[in-house]
Amino acid sequence: MMVTVPVFTLMGLSDEPATLEGYGPISPDAARQIAGTAPGFTRLLIHPETGALLSFGADHYKVTKKARKVVHPPF
Repeated sequence: MMVTVPVFTLMGLSDEPATLEGYGPISPDAARQIAGTAPGFTRLLIHPETGALLSFGADHYKVTKKARKVVHPPF
């Protein structure tokens, strides 16, 4: 599953929707829930105006407990 989420949306600072590959736009809450339960991620840098891929992270990052709390705080 690939979800593209603006970093400010992940941080709860924006309500910009995310995109679920093969589906389309999803709500910020759904994106944060998916990101908060994912075992890891690959960083992509997307141009904010054109949507062009600027950089594809070569590393795969494991989601830490601290990051999980920031992205998906307990309810």
